[in-house]
Amino acid sequence: MYYQWRDKQAWKTFGIDISSPSDEACKLFDINVNQLVRFCNDEALGGLTTTTTKMFEADPDFIMGHVFQKGLAILSPNQNLLGNTSFQEEVKQLKELSKAATVTPWEALHVDAIECGAKGDLLGACKIWQDILVETPLDILALKLSQFANYYLGKTPQLLHPVGSVLCHWTPSVPNHGYVHSMMAFGLEENNMYEEAVKEADQSLAINKIDIWASHAKGHVWEMQGEFEKGIDYFDKTEKDWSSCDMLAYHVYWHWAVYHIEKGDYASAMEIYKRGIHPDVAGFIAIKDSASFLYRLGLEDIDCSKEWKAVFDVCRSHTEDHFFMFQDIHILMALLSADETKIAQEFTHSMTSGSVPTSKYFLKILEEVGKAVCEALVAYKEGDYAEVVELLMPIQFQLREVGGSNAQRDVLNLLLIVAAMKSPREHHQKFARYLLNERKAMRKNSPLTDRLILRSSVKTTN
Repeated sequence: MYYQWRDKQAWKTFGIDISSPSDEACKLFDINVNQLVRFCNDEALGGLTTTTTKMFEADPDFIMGHVFQKGLAILSPNQNLLGNTSFQEEVKQLKELSKAATVTPWEALHVDAIECGAKGDLLGACKIWQDILVETPLDILALKLSQFANYYLGKTPQLLHPVGSVLCHWTPSVPNHGYVHSMMAFGLEENNMYEEAVKEADQSLAINKIDIWASHAKGHVWEMQGEFEKGIDYFDKTEKDWSSCDMLAYHVYWHWAVYHIEKGDYASAMEIYKRGIHPDVAGFIAIKDSASFLYRLGLEDIDCSKEWKAVFDVCRSHTEDHFFMFQDIHILMALLSADETKIAQEFTHSMTSGSVPTSKYFLKILEEVGKAVCEALVAYKEGDYAEVVELLMPIQFQLREVGGSNAQRDVLNLLLIVAAMKSPREHHQKFARYLLNERKAMRKNSPLTDRLILRSSVKTTN
């Protein structure tokens, strides 16, 4: 780990020109960036809240401090800031601040990206972050924010290309270089380059064994290749290394628990859920993980009604966010599964009625893919399995557009398969077997797929 935090001049040696006159603010910015790429509120440093406060005490007008703070806020799944007047006013003030003669071109571009993001234009923000990386390849903040945004936008190739374009510049002498290898690993995995992804992740872990993003990337590889026993063994042995990374540990617990669902070991899966994913432990930030986990169990006819109540409790204040489609889908899973039918109806109405401020991109994805997915979730809850198939079949190859990772979106693949199996239409039942054959070809060692094939065969025989 890199502990000699960079002052103004030290940043400049890496091609990053900061206008702040405060060396202390520059060092605290370095500390914040380091905590971000580690996904860890470092208790020894006071955590992000404390270090951010100290950073602004050192320089209240610190441009990159405001960029950091607002970039995380925009990409937070906890809120839709489009209708937040105080936040929008702060972004306007930041834009005015960036017009000062002392502000560097690099800083001004970062402010432009924040302005785009605050308006809901994450595609525009990603374009600016790319422009920044062309000129400043050692800017890990632009790299990280770009990967976050492309994840939510469902832009799978872009999870890899920006990192691959700058990786050659990240030599061992550059602070945080190991974390760029783990970002590369995740991008490779999402683009189905599994062997290369593991090599990059291992390179990062050799530098820093607690790099949770690297362990997480390997977890994705094992999920996609059906190497569940390897994943279970690894996360069991390394839990002490990554569990302290509080900004992401809940998601690694999700991968670990999903491996056990694959095996049919529901008790072990639930034990991990309660330890690392349950809302009482992880809160709303883990909504995608808690909802997806329980929904997968439901697709295997496991009753999770008690657990769904806790998930609903953390969702109820977020039913009008409507900023990330992937998030909305999981909130709807929770509302329906908790039997909160009226709130689910209000949720889908506010999503489609235009009553809540949202982005043009959200509305585009809603129209092309999201609406059908949400209607399919409702249809499944109502037992109209044929309708689920009719809704999802035409968009099955567009599902990545809702955002998230391949592993996370797999719950929608499973929904389509199970609905097709339960549909009264013979063609749908054959379609289920068609999808299962494909799944078996891709993941030869998948007990879950084998169980579904058996269920499908029994129904077809009967």
